[in-house]
Amino acid sequence: MLKEERLELESKFHDLIDKVPATKNNELCDSLKKFNKTLEKYDFILTNVVQAAGRFLTQDIKKKMKKYVDDIIDGYDKGDGYNEVDRIRVKDYLIEITNKYGGDRSLLDKILSVLNFS
Repeated sequence: MLKEERLELESKFHDLIDKVPATKNNELCDSLKKFNKTLEKYDFILTNVVQAAGRFLTQDIKKKMKKYVDDIIDGYDKGDGYNEVDRIRVKDYLIEITNKYGGDRSLLDKILSVLNFS
């Protein structure tokens, strides 16, 4: 995916996170954390340590969630990128998050387009 497309997709997810009610923040953050953990095998160990430290030091839960989303999306095509099974898992997960937390059709279309599933 192109850098501009990736940044636009991240921005749309940041907007979605900003709109999540405070009562759902912990639920979404836990979900993002668990899903991101399944993709750590694609990052260098040092990268994971630095990212984990950055998230640990981040007090604002919305900023923390945005960091998880950015890590998930960034890894999609960084280096060799995710394998085909994980590409589909990422797509499905991002669609699930969009549907569950109030994203709109334009975000769903962007996910499919940017991740080459349209």
